Amino acid sequence: MDLLGELQKIFKTNNIDLVVLNKAPLPIQFSATSGKLLFTNNHEKRTDFEEYVRKYYIDCLPIYREYREEFWKRLREGKTQGG
Repeated sequence: MDLLGELQKIFKTNNIDLVVLNKAPLPIQFSATSGKLLFTNNHEKRTDFEEYVRKYYIDCLPIYREYREEFWKRLREGKTQGG
């Protein structure tokens, strides 16, 4: 059985999202590292990853905000990607 299947069995629910965090998009990495830590087996590696994600996310935040604002603006105007 795979990891997701094992977690679903342990927690008795199919409502589980399993993400390979170091391969996930930056906003998901940031969100995940801003939550409550459940387990770590390598404190130094985890804190290095969290530091990298936070710094990179803060650098990219203006771009994400501009993209999101433009997306919602175009959506309100009824424009799609091709129009």
